[in-house]
Amino acid sequence: MRAVFTTVLVRVAGSTQLVLPAAAETEFADAVAAVVALSMAVGRRFAESSFVDTLSPWLVACAVTGGRLLAPPGQGELINTSALLGAVM
Repeated sequence: MRAVFTTVLVRVAGSTQLVLPAAAETEFADAVAAVVALSMAVGRRFAESSFVDTLSPWLVACAVTGGRLLAPPGQGELINTSALLGAVM
């Protein structure tokens, strides 16, 4: 999980404001540190936007994982429903 959030963190923060979280003792702690670092980077990047004040680290984690942060691997399938609409028209 840390790798996923760190990758998004690098893309959101860019090279000028990148602050990578230090390694923690457990995988869980690593993932939490990456989620918090990403949330802070989103806050810095979009500071002028009014919605940033309402974002919690867990809302950011939910957005990055499509709501599947705690789901077992391989559960469900992401689909693009708009592709079906284009085929009909």
